[in-house]
Amino acid sequence: MIESDHAGAPTLTPRRERRFRLLTGDRIAVCWGSSTELLRWSDVVSVQSERNCAVISTGVRDIKVRATLRAVVAELAMLGLIQVRRDTAVNATRVRRLIGAGRHRLIMILDNDCRIDVGRDFQQPIRTRFASGTRR
Repeated sequence: MIESDHAGAPTLTPRRERRFRLLTGDRIAVCWGSSTELLRWSDVVSVQSERNCAVISTGVRDIKVRATLRAVVAELAMLGLIQVRRDTAVNATRVRRLIGAGRHRLIMILDNDCRIDVGRDFQQPIRTRFASGTRR
């Protein structure tokens, strides 16, 4: 996209396209080029960051999204996507178990038996959300 500045000289400005969007209900559209991939929210297991992109993992395949993990989490938080590490977010409905493994350590087990170490900064919100506190 070319625009002109105040002096009339052309300047190059990057296009701000959304590469994914939330559709009505529980559908997610991932767009690249002239193709659009539709996903059901219930199929999403996790989202990992990979450089400046995010990779949405389903039980069957991985789909790369040209957006940061932070942008994906902000858009899909209302469906239940929760960030558990700096580089990982999970679908809250896919969490099967939380295991406190020593001091300042929390392990999350998803319904596909994937184990994720919850980052230290994210442990308290995760424990609060799933109401798993230690009671003595």
